[in-house]
Amino acid sequence: MRIRTVLSGYAYEVNTLEMPRNLACIFIAERVAPDQTAQGEFIEQFGVAVEHGRLVAAAAWSARPFLSASDLHFRFCEFLEQLPQAGKEAVLRIHPDLAGKLAKAGGLTKESLREQKAAGLDSLTADEQRTLSELNEMYKTKFGFPFVICARENKKDAIIQGLKQRMENDVITEARRCPINKDA
Repeated sequence: MRIRTVLSGYAYEVNTLEMPRNLACIFIAERVAPDQTAQGEFIEQFGVAVEHGRLVAAAAWSARPFLSASDLHFRFCEFLEQLPQAGKEAVLRIHPDLAGKLAKAGGLTKESLREQKAAGLDSLTADEQRTLSELNEMYKTKFGFPFVICARENKKDAIIQGLKQRMENDVITEARRCPINKDA
């Protein structure tokens, strides 16, 4: 899942952040002072930290003050980790399919669009598109939510291979893995 991070009001880009459960896909946030930001403004700024995650941002906001960028990041992750299994799966269902119908229709968030483009998912061959589409459908049928991976840290071949490998997991492993594991 996407988490943006800020330290002392300045944005930093971090590829991965080692936390109690290796969290990944840390993105740049606009220059803000999260502790001094009104709730609505905070939710506006950080609601994109998790795909369509305004609720997650609201939960993190209520945990102020943040001691550091790691603490801010931890508050987002803490909320997600404390969700029951059904809640974790619901958060995952919000994510778009990689190179799916929403991408083709131009309906991705700008963060998802940037990630998918970085992975080369905007330039798939017809065979790659068909393979990814079939694997996405198989994955959703098995788990009940789309395959989630930090696309910007992977290329299309690694994403397709990861999808194939993760089909071997069970639903609890996948729901736990997707939001919090650095390899997700």
